[in-house]
Amino acid sequence: MGEDDPNGTPDAMIDARALPDAMPDSGPTFPEIYPTDRTQSPLTPALVDGLRAVRARGPTLADNVFMKVGDSITDSTAFLYCYDTGTVDLAGRTELQETLDFFKAGPVPAPATSPYNRDSVAATQNWRADNAIAGDPSPLTTELTTLDPRFAVVMFGTNDAPGGASTIHTYAASMLDIVDQLLAAGVVPIVSSIPPNNNNATTDTWVPKYNAVARGIAQGRQVPFVDFHREMLGLPNRGMDPDGIHPSNFSPMNCDLDATGLMKGYPMRNLLTLQALDRLRRTLVSTEAAPDAPGTPLVGMGTSTEPFRIPSLPFTHMYDSSRSTQTDLDGYPSCDTGQDEGGPEVIYQLEVTEMTEVRALVFDGAGVDLDVHILESSPAGGNCRARNDKQVTWILTPGTWYFSVDTFVPAGLDPAAGEYLFVLVRE
Repeated sequence: MGEDDPNGTPDAMIDARALPDAMPDSGPTFPEIYPTDRTQSPLTPALVDGLRAVRARGPTLADNVFMKVGDSITDSTAFLYCYDTGTVDLAGRTELQETLDFFKAGPVPAPATSPYNRDSVAATQNWRADNAIAGDPSPLTTELTTLDPRFAVVMFGTNDAPGGASTIHTYAASMLDIVDQLLAAGVVPIVSSIPPNNNNATTDTWVPKYNAVARGIAQGRQVPFVDFHREMLGLPNRGMDPDGIHPSNFSPMNCDLDATGLMKGYPMRNLLTLQALDRLRRTLVSTEAAPDAPGTPLVGMGTSTEPFRIPSLPFTHMYDSSRSTQTDLDGYPSCDTGQDEGGPEVIYQLEVTEMTEVRALVFDGAGVDLDVHILESSPAGGNCRARNDKQVTWILTPGTWYFSVDTFVPAGLDPAAGEYLFVLVRE
């Protein structure tokens, strides 16, 4: 139990839910790490098997219907509407036509004529992630029960990120809750990163951190992730409108997907979303396409002798400290105030070749209390340089560094072990 961070972040983070069918598991790591050098996350055999188990939970859901979940960037008529009511130019991508038609035929209540031009009650202007799951029934539940969709396109963060450190834990908790509710209903979420922020330079520095959380949740639950942010960075004005907050509009040709159209933000998102739906239709619904080849697994066991090796930054890993077999580090005398860290710890290792300022974050759930520690040279408590119960920054010098996600032991109680998301990003 570290001290409250200076931004007053609430101590209750992720309300973890047990969804074993949604998280294919092989040994100590999940079967697929989502690389940062590709826009569409991999759909490997193990991952597809997991999504088939999700699909089996909702046998009556419509395979040709998706729901939209998000803020104004999703609520906009520039997003997907043109696939139903506008002119579409696939610019030679004929392989997408069958998927475009498949979802255009998806049944939705009037006045919409397909999921593309459905005005979702789970996507609204100025929303944060927690707005979608507020109330009883929540907007997310209402849209689910109205549409019975197989898929959900999920993007939040633009309105959460201005809070920076003070809201990123609330964002993580809400995003995981959204994803878990969808999975429990048999709906496959397609999680998207958010675009850059050209309106506020400080907020823009937080965008990659929020996107790392979104990627980590998608990876942890082994559901598709679309890196919209990655594609936007190479566009004129980073694909953003003059307001700096919303993607640039190519109205009325937001489904003009040729080279000219794809210089604008909304046509780019429309293409990426259709491609994500196409991959799922062909691997999960029709099984006409083979899954991707498995990627390189995360190396290590999470112990001091075999730490998880961090291959590059940003890095994310969803895990459960109760699965750790190591309880060697009971305290960190060089940087704590005597907290009892006698529960199981998970160790990560990073090799640094140049001065690098990083932010390490740990997100945990109700009844779980984990602290993050930065250790220099070796995974020993006396080598701790910084710690916090939520997030901490430090400038790493060239060499070997370790990160311990350790379980706090409340006085007179059992160790508060459980599921967590660890995120390490450049500051």
